[in-house]
Parts: sequence; C-alpha cells; structure tokens
Amino acid sequence: MTMIFDPKPSYHTSILRLGFLGLASVLVYFVTLTVPYLIGLTAFPLVIATAHYKRTEILSLIAICSLLVFFILKAFDNGLAIALLPLYLLACSMAIVVGEILIRKIQPSRAVLGIGLFLAVTVFLGGGTLIYQNKENVSESLKTSLVKIQDQVQKEPPKQAVEFQDHLQYMIDRAEEIVTSTPTYIFIGLFLGIWLNLYLVLRGHKTLLLKRNYPYQLGHLTHLRLPGWTAYLAIGLLALYTLPEGTVGKDLQTFAAGGTYVLGTFFFLQGFGVYLEYLHFLKIKGFLQSFLIFMTAVFANTLLAVVGILDLWFDFRRFFKNKDKDDKDKNQDQSKGKLS
Repeated sequence: MTMIFDPKPSYHTSILRLGFLGLASVLVYFVTLTVPYLIGLTAFPLVIATAHYKRTEILSLIAICSLLVFFILKAFDNGLAIALLPLYLLACSMAIVVGEILIRKIQPSRAVLGIGLFLAVTVFLGGGTLIYQNKENVSESLKTSLVKIQDQVQKEPPKQAVEFQDHLQYMIDRAEEIVTSTPTYIFIGLFLGIWLNLYLVLRGHKTLLLKRNYPYQLGHLTHLRLPGWTAYLAIGLLALYTLPEGTVGKDLQTFAAGGTYVLGTFFFLQGFGVYLEYLHFLKIKGFLQSFLIFMTAVFANTLLAVVGILDLWFDFRRFFKNKDKDDKDKNQDQSKGKLS
C-alpha cells in the first residue's frame, strides 16, 4: 500500500474553532486593557482566523465579538462601553489589514511602509487637523467627563482614592495636551499593532503561511529601510520641538512633537531589524533571544530609533556578515578554481 505524504500541515476549519478564536481575541482584549500598549495582541487570534476562513465568516465573527465586548462593558458602565469599544474595533481593523496582506501576497516591508504613510496622512495629519479645529470643545468635553468621575470617586472613596484623584487632576489640568496628542498615539498604536501581528505570523506560524502560500519570510519584514531624507526631517522636527518656550507657537511645537514620534516609530522598526540581525550574527537563539528582544524593545526603544537613524548613513548590516558563510563561500570558490 502506497502512502502519500503531504508536506503541508493540516488545519481543519470548523465553526467551533472559529468561535474559539473569537473568544480568545475578546479574552486577550480584556487582559490587555490593563496594559494598553499591548492592545495589538487582541488582533492576533483574528489574524489566524483570516488565514483559514472566508472574508464573510471573519466579518461575521468580528461583528459578533464586537457586540459581546460592548455588552460586557455595558454591564459595568454605559460610558465605559462607549469609551473602550473603539479599542477593540481598532484591533479588529489591524487583523483585517494583516489578513489582506497575507491573502493578497503583498511584500511585508512594502506593505508596512505603505500602511505607515497612509496612517500618517489620515490619522496624524487628518486627525490632527480635525482636532485642532475643534480643540476647545473636545477639551472641555474631556474635562467635564473627568470631573464627573472625580466627583464619583470623592463620594465613595476607595482605599487608593487620593492617588487616583491625583491622576484625574493631572489629566484635567492637561486635557488640551491629551486631546492634541491623541492622533499621534492612535497612529503609533495602529502602526505598531499591524507590524507586531505580521512579525508574530512570519516568525512562527508556518501552517498559516502555507495555507495562503505566502511567499515571504520574516527577513522581508525586518529589513526595513527608509529614504535618507527622512533623517533630516526627523532632526528638523526634533529641533523645532526643543526650541525654548515662546520662540514659536505652542501648536507648532505640539505638531513637531507628534511628527517626531511618528517618524521615530518608523526608525524604531528599522533599528529593531538591525538589532535582530546583530543577534543572529552573534548566534543568540531561543529563549535568550526572545528575552533580549522583549527587554530591548520595551526599555531601550529610543535607542533602537537612534540606531535606525544612524543606519541610514552607516548601514550597520554590512558589519554583520556571517563568518561561517563567508568561509563556506570562499571554500566553494577555491574548489571551483581547482576544478578549472
């Protein structure tokens, strides 16, 4: 009897598995609410689903999960449901975007640059302009909401009421600054969330990639390189932001600060790719590699952004040539010479 070996890993789709992935995204969402910068992980179960199920099934799953999140939040507070549901919808949008990249077989670094540019224009510039035009009304609305919360805390003070009230007062005093910075934070959250989910997929989900016949690997994502002129733009924005107060308008400095963070996000990803190649050059793998990546990304992200800027001039990757590979190529050349 002849046995046929199928090299592709199998994944049997079912409504039950689809529902499990949806519940997993809801669970991750509520867990990451305590750590907002990890909210992008909410999208990952949905990304897995996009690789194995039809678009109509994914959209139906997202609609059902969104309603579930809304009703759970509403059970605690109506205002909470309205305020926090958009975070889950943003995570769902990340999953849809990453799924389309895989389905359409788009080169990952090009996709990231294109998405980043689109978000910079629509979210940062467009959103920033819209907020600037309605800054006073939005700021007053935020202050009113925070004051109401502060009054409720004072009526029924918890054990850490004083500390919580101090945080609320800090936000009330800086309501306008928070409002004007919102487009920047939305850009960073969306952009890094999309990149992170692509990274997780390309790093360890061969089943998913084979299912969609996706022809690219992790290196195609991490080898991100920006045009040289972006470094001078970043330096100019940073210089504008650090000028003494009163030299230029406050709104212009706020824009410069946001633009610095937006460009800094791109440079962080370029520096992160250089760092990954450096770890590979040192042959650091496994748990130690994952630990170093996590610690560096969380506690030294500014340093990675600086590395990304400097890489435009020095091209650090040329110093990370694998010696073993070079020796192998040299031996092959010598063998060819003897044969000839």
